Amino acid sequence: MKFPSLRRSASASSASVAICLFPGRVDVASVQIRTDSLPQVLALESYERGSNDLEALKRLGARYKALSGPCSSLLASGDYQLLQMEIPGTGSDKPLRERLSEKLGEQLEQPLTNFTYDAIRIPTEAFSPGRAQSAYVVVAGNAVIAPRVQLFHHAKLKLTTIDIPELAQRNIAALSETKDRALAFLSFDQNDGLLTFTCNGELYMARRVEVGLKQLLTDDLDRRSNFFDRIGLEVQRSMDNFDRQYGFLPIARLLLGPQPGAQPLQGYLRDYLSIDVDVLDLCEVLDISLIPELKDSARQAQCLITLGAALRRDASPGEGALPEARAA
Repeated sequence: MKFPSLRRSASASSASVAICLFPGRVDVASVQIRTDSLPQVLALESYERGSNDLEALKRLGARYKALSGPCSSLLASGDYQLLQMEIPGTGSDKPLRERLSEKLGEQLEQPLTNFTYDAIRIPTEAFSPGRAQSAYVVVAGNAVIAPRVQLFHHAKLKLTTIDIPELAQRNIAALSETKDRALAFLSFDQNDGLLTFTCNGELYMARRVEVGLKQLLTDDLDRRSNFFDRIGLEVQRSMDNFDRQYGFLPIARLLLGPQPGAQPLQGYLRDYLSIDVDVLDLCEVLDISLIPELKDSARQAQCLITLGAALRRDASPGEGALPEARAA
């Protein structure tokens, strides 16, 4: 079996589709990238997942003609590893993925043939010439990838891209960045948070925060205060770590993902971190005129990562591109 690619974004003036499976629901998003205006959300739906994923995806395929074309999906956070590795063989003509394969094999407990992996370069040369080059390597077991490929194949959906939340969030962050300055972006789903550091549309660092919306929306003020403290400490540590690794990239601000009642956390982090803290409103970076429900912050929070997956960017040749998906 061959596997789909961990690609980067849709080309200008094209529409892309993401179908993402979450506990209890399936999200579908279609976004059109445009050169002269904001990306436009063409469709956005959420469905109860039920107990039969194949039947759920077949129903989606029957409902949307757009799903006859290529689509992408997301891995859950526990289904892969994201490893930062120094790139060996400076000056080598070999593709990035090949250059990292031997080193990666030494870090895995099973043979490399049991895994699907891809590499994303961390670009530092323009800011720090001569610095050792690094990459993020995304590693997922074939036992995770193969069933996903087969599921979409049997549902007659053309799965061409498998992405991860960190890269989907990078795509959203790219809409709010300041050129040559880093953006710290902290979003939350129901169970945890994801903190990314990006610059010029590239991912430099990612961290998980073990606090989710379920905790943040508690009515117990003492518990909520404790959660704020945990978040503040984790963000501060991550910012310090980012500064040690990438001191040549000043952090412009911290951007919070859309969420209900974000103002208390925004104010807390602004005081705790002594940095500008803003809350993302997708209405400011996406054309949602066809999807008025996205004016609601709770809906924005729910679909943030799916929309990010639909904003993917095409991989550079030889980097971030695995063979086309084919089911056995």
